[in-house]
Parts: sequence; C-alpha cells; structure tokens
Amino acid sequence: MISRVVVMPALSIVLLGPLVTSVPARGFDHVSPARASLAGGEVIVRSVSLPTAPFPGIAPNPYAPVSEPGEHRMHFRTGDIQAFHPDGTAVAPATWQAALTQETSVLFLGHALVDPNTGAPATRPGVHLSAEEKSIYKTDALVLFGTRSPVRQQPVPNAKPAKGVQPRFGTVLVEPNGMIRVTERLDLRSHFYAPLPTGGQTHIFQNTTTTTTRSLPYGDVRVWTSDGRRIAANVLPQWLTQEYPALISGDGGEVDPLFLDLLKPNTPVVAVPTQATGPRPGAPASAPVAPAPPR
Repeated sequence: MISRVVVMPALSIVLLGPLVTSVPARGFDHVSPARASLAGGEVIVRSVSLPTAPFPGIAPNPYAPVSEPGEHRMHFRTGDIQAFHPDGTAVAPATWQAALTQETSVLFLGHALVDPNTGAPATRPGVHLSAEEKSIYKTDALVLFGTRSPVRQQPVPNAKPAKGVQPRFGTVLVEPNGMIRVTERLDLRSHFYAPLPTGGQTHIFQNTTTTTTRSLPYGDVRVWTSDGRRIAANVLPQWLTQEYPALISGDGGEVDPLFLDLLKPNTPVVAVPTQATGPRPGAPASAPVAPAPPR
C-alpha cells in the first residue's frame, strides 16, 4: 500500500550553456551507467536508453522528454575526455586510460556542444553527484565527461536491448511491525520552449522531485545484493537493521546488469509490485546464509 506521497517542486531553470548534461535544479549532476573503451586514439562510449515506468501515485508527465529504448555509440578523441570519481575528485589521464584498455562500466556525464575540430574544450572543475549516488556507487568508479562533442556518433542497429525499465534511487528499511518500508525518489524534468524578447526562443527545464514511501509485506518484496544474491524474506530483519540506500526496480522485475556493475558490494536491489503486475510470489521460507549488511 502507498502510505504517503510527498511532491516537492523544484525551481525552473533556463538552459543557456553549451552542456548537454542534465543538471537538476538542486545543483546535482546527472550520470547514466554506460560502457567505455579506448581504441585507436578514441574513447568509445556505449550508452543505453530505457523507458521510464509510471511512478506510484503520480500521473504521467506529458512534457517529459521521451527516449526510445536502444543503444547509442559515441566516439571521442582521447584528449577530449575528463574523468572523475563519484566524490568529484579528478582522475589522472594515465589512470583512466589504463582502465579503458578493455571495455569497462562507467558513469557517463554527457558532453559539451563544442565542435571537436575548432572549438575550445569546455573543461569542468569536478562533478557534483547527489548524496544517494555517492553512497551507492563504488568510490573508484569512473565518471566520464566529453569536453567537446563526439567526432562521430550513431545508434547501434539491432542492439540487444537492456532488461526492464530505468531503475530509481531510494532507501529500504524493515519496520518493527513486520513490514518493509521502501522509499523511492523520482526527478521529473519537463521541457518547454520560451520566446526571447529579441526574437527566437530558448529552452526552459522545470524539475520536480517526487518522493513516495510504501510499506509492504515481506512476501511482496524481492531483495537482492548488487552481485545478484537473493535475500530470503526471513533474513531481511537481520540484514536491513537500519535504513539503507538502495536501487529500486522500476517495473517490479530484475534490474539489468549494466546498472549493477558499479554499485558498492551488498547494496540492496529491491523489486516491489506495480499496479500492473500485482504482488510477486513470496521468498522461500528457508533462508540462505545472509551476506554482510550493506554499508
């Protein structure tokens, strides 16, 4: 059951800079899991887009940008890439280039809209991820940013689709009454066109943060660790001894491995029933050995 829904509108912002990164009104950068490799003097980034599932208790946003599920490949010159860790510290070029000698899971921050042949690179002093993202991602994960546009990019035809829908950030806690409390956060971004007094138009992005908290019976919730180990229902009270950051499935099903590779060990991955699917089968009565609690 949905116990409470809190909607907190954020400020509208006007996108005037050259960046195509998503920066919510709270000032946090938005990153997406991707895969990257280094070959022939180029950094190749493979990004995946997934549909967004309806958020519990919230009507669909007709102004939200729509993306079709698929895979996109971008080729950047090696010198046009900056790398950071989730805490914002810069990573030396020799370090991140050594990591990309084979395809590696990364967090992709986007790129600047700067001509790769003639434009000056739009370097960044760092990155500013939300507290949830910094607490859930590995401290040595690579966050990549393109200081110029790709030299070429194209969708990948006939790419194997990722599983499910876009997961969300949240927290999970076992309550004293024997229920599991799952809190999800959704950042909605609406896009509008606005005329300029001097002619032409600009882009306005309005951000709304929605937090939904649900209390559910053990049997309606499935929980895994980030490495895929299922946590039985009767182990959850000993495992979730406090409120922990978690990755929440957007459709009640399993989350694609792309979104799990960079999570810290033992991060809870939670699947809750949706209005479309109804409750999922309960966990087995016998409990496996519980892993170490999340950190």
